[in-house]
Amino acid sequence: MNIIFKIFFKMLSLPIVLILILLIAISKFVYSILEIIGIYLMMLFVFLGFVMMIVCKFDQSLGKEGWMAAIFLLVMGFIVSPYGLVAILEAIIDKLDDLKDSLIDF
Repeated sequence: MNIIFKIFFKMLSLPIVLILILLIAISKFVYSILEIIGIYLMMLFVFLGFVMMIVCKFDQSLGKEGWMAAIFLLVMGFIVSPYGLVAILEAIIDKLDDLKDSLIDF
């Protein structure tokens, strides 16, 4: 009786496993593209942030708004870096992969 339930639940979980396999494959592809784009965007935002800080240091007419823009650019550089959104996406992919493996192995 226990084996019948196990086979029944394995058959129910099969479509979910197939969907997870496709979702993980697509997510890994998007992750690899975002990682490369994120590095270049990070360098651009950090460079612009430092340039904005230097401009604000020598041009006092920009005031607080200039410093806020520089800080915003530096924060955006961190968010698009491999330690920001890309790391969050990698953690989600790992959790989905663990879920897929647990559904296959039960």
